[in-house]
Amino acid sequence: MGFERDYRLGWNSPLEPTEPDLLDDWTSMQAAAMMAGSRVTLDDFNDGVLRQSVDGQVSWLGVRSKYFARVLIPRSRPAEGAYADGRKQDVMKPDGGMLEEKRITAGLKMPFAAAYQVVDSFTVFVGPLDYMMMSEYDVGLQDMLDIGTTPYVGWIIKPFALGIMWILPILYKVVPNYGLVIILFALMVKIITLPLSMRSFKSMQAMKELQPKVEDLKKRYPKDPTRLNQEMMKLYKTHGVNPISGCLPMLPQMPLFFALFSVFRSTILLRDAPFVWFINDLSRGAQSLTDPYIILVILMIAAQYLSQHLTMSGTQQNKMFLYVMPLLMGFIFYRFAAGLVLYWTSFSLLSMLDYVLFRRSKNTQVKTA
Repeated sequence: MGFERDYRLGWNSPLEPTEPDLLDDWTSMQAAAMMAGSRVTLDDFNDGVLRQSVDGQVSWLGVRSKYFARVLIPRSRPAEGAYADGRKQDVMKPDGGMLEEKRITAGLKMPFAAAYQVVDSFTVFVGPLDYMMMSEYDVGLQDMLDIGTTPYVGWIIKPFALGIMWILPILYKVVPNYGLVIILFALMVKIITLPLSMRSFKSMQAMKELQPKVEDLKKRYPKDPTRLNQEMMKLYKTHGVNPISGCLPMLPQMPLFFALFSVFRSTILLRDAPFVWFINDLSRGAQSLTDPYIILVILMIAAQYLSQHLTMSGTQQNKMFLYVMPLLMGFIFYRFAAGLVLYWTSFSLLSMLDYVLFRRSKNTQVKTA
């Protein structure tokens, strides 16, 4: 006669997709558990089959899709482990083509206590991936969103992401349209980074003025790159120019961009949030080249091109960058949430105002002199 050391409590059926972009929804499907204060993902598929089990104290265990989750939280005592079962397979999309679907079930391993009677209690969460609401459960449930859990860089991204999730709803109370809220947020970021932008423009203008001397150095030392670099650094130092200062506005933008991507990818904040005209869901991106949402991507490419055209120096290298970078960003942003595309478009357009302010400031200084 055998005696089981534990019993298992879990979900018997997998989550179903809810979003128009099935590929995005299926890709987001995963099982996750909170173990010793760290989020652990159970996604070790082998030949399309998931049979994974982990041992240790588990604070919660759940399965998530893009915007929804269902979670088991043991309350009377921690679970001693978690498990996940599932499969991946290619299926036909309604409009033709193939995509990979993932069907996952998961549960908790609960030990039998050394007592005549065992009574366990659980909290069941079934709902949207709302960071602020999930944090109220006080078990780290908000980490189901996987925001700020990336190794090494997550601690940098997380404060930006929390700030975004805090400020956007506040702005929405004032301006009840999340598209306008995102534009207003881009304006706030631009105002904050304006001193860096002015410094960057000043440096790029100085670089442009030094370009004839740089070209002269290249002609003088065509076969001696070491001497050429030394002379160029000496030239920049003499004129008080920092070649990398043109990148200063991008420094705070990078963690902010990744934070925006994490927030718009996971939180339900922008789901079904309309903006204007055909843009009635800021959480989704273009699903094909004929999707009307591709218009927003084209506008973003045009805005970035115009912004770079005004602000970049006229070197051959920069001219290539001028054409390639907007197209590359368009390719990257193609399927991203429309809210993120709108933010980048707004920021690029506002960067042109930076240039206007810089030119006005420079003209004023010339007249004063």
